[in-house]
Amino acid sequence: MSVKKLHFAPPDHWVGDVHPIKTRGRWYLFYLRADPNQPERKFESSLAVSDDLVHWTPVTLKHLRPEVMHRNYYVVAPFWDHRAGVYRSFFGLESSVSQDLIHWDRAEDFRLPRLHDVYAEQRDPFVFWDDHAGCWRCVMTCGLHGFPREMCGTIGLFASADLREWRHEGPLLPGGLFPVIECPQMFRLGSRWYLLGAIGSPRGVGGFSYWMAETSTGPWEPTPRSLDGPDFCAPQVAADEQGRCLAFGWIPLASSAFQQHWGGHLALPREIFRFPEGDLGMGLEPSVARAIRGGCLWESGEPGLRTGGLDRPRLGGGGAVSPPMPSAGLIELSMTWPQSVGCAQVWFEHSNISVKIAASRLPGLLEVWAGTTRLAEASLLRALPREVQCLIVFEENLIEVFLAGSATLTARLPAPIAGSRIQWSAADGFPAPDIRVFEMGPPCSSPASSAAAEAKDRG
Repeated sequence: MSVKKLHFAPPDHWVGDVHPIKTRGRWYLFYLRADPNQPERKFESSLAVSDDLVHWTPVTLKHLRPEVMHRNYYVVAPFWDHRAGVYRSFFGLESSVSQDLIHWDRAEDFRLPRLHDVYAEQRDPFVFWDDHAGCWRCVMTCGLHGFPREMCGTIGLFASADLREWRHEGPLLPGGLFPVIECPQMFRLGSRWYLLGAIGSPRGVGGFSYWMAETSTGPWEPTPRSLDGPDFCAPQVAADEQGRCLAFGWIPLASSAFQQHWGGHLALPREIFRFPEGDLGMGLEPSVARAIRGGCLWESGEPGLRTGGLDRPRLGGGGAVSPPMPSAGLIELSMTWPQSVGCAQVWFEHSNISVKIAASRLPGLLEVWAGTTRLAEASLLRALPREVQCLIVFEENLIEVFLAGSATLTARLPAPIAGSRIQWSAADGFPAPDIRVFEMGPPCSSPASSAAAEAKDRG
């Protein structure tokens, strides 16, 4: 399997649905294993840890009573039970408990209710403490009776005082509007509540969709908003010690307009922020942005790559053309965006990949294309500032775009862009941007550090 320098996946399997939690100064990324060579281990709970969001080290999970383990995926969306002083995880309708996030045991007395008369399907629970209501709440993927699967999706809400007895507070979304909504979450940011879910489609798992409300029980805005595209799969949000909300997701191993491979590589973490009107934006987490930027290889106006001058730049299609790209790197664009111009693009000429920004009117679009095929798109719901910064991170056949500190887009490409020259094009009257190409920074993981990471967690 392909081990990448920046986008984490262990050498022997792929990363599926992720469930992050930060505690004791360390990020614990639980995820479901995707392993084509061992199909019996599909959806098995796995763990990687990081102290900096850049270097990820696999750690072996241990079940204290394997004979009663019940499911391979016994750790999903773990949380801290502040009353009992333990970590818990609900999976399906069952639960597990742990003292250290490494060693887990089945907790038979803690179960979620099955409502056969209301829901045809219940799974993917997310449990959290609601400070404002003074109780535990749980949101979960649910399918309503009386609707076809492509229209049965909703998110069920439950409440509890002790995590043992649960009361149903109803479906939060009406039936007949959505397919199954995977990996739901609820969190508060500022004065608003946000309901997050991955709205499925025939091609696979959905991306980052969210609804807003004034309270945790709603009512919720009827139309979801979206962040990023369909290849930022099944995103989950976790808070750090400073209260920042970070979003994590995975990038499918293969993706097309018709089908999406389940499992792939970890996407770069995003920081979520709230605009004054309540809508959300995302950007690359700042410490990660600093860590992954290596030395500058080339910038527009220079004669060639600083590491040896492979070729001289030339002009064409409206902007500077760079020397051939390495297999992985970062591209920074600083643009002055004229209000009269609505579209600009960066084109990787050899691989025929392009990143397009269309913002003449709202909602605008951030898109990634392969020739005449659009691979991914994200809506731009806010006007771009006059001075626009755009960061493009690429690694082999992965690309992630971070635009103007508010919009992001992820895509799996049909082929790597190594060897391609980047070319800028835009309508007349668009000033040429400043373009800089950087080499990739440090690796995302160090296999030799696995034992040290496990020893630290045991200690």
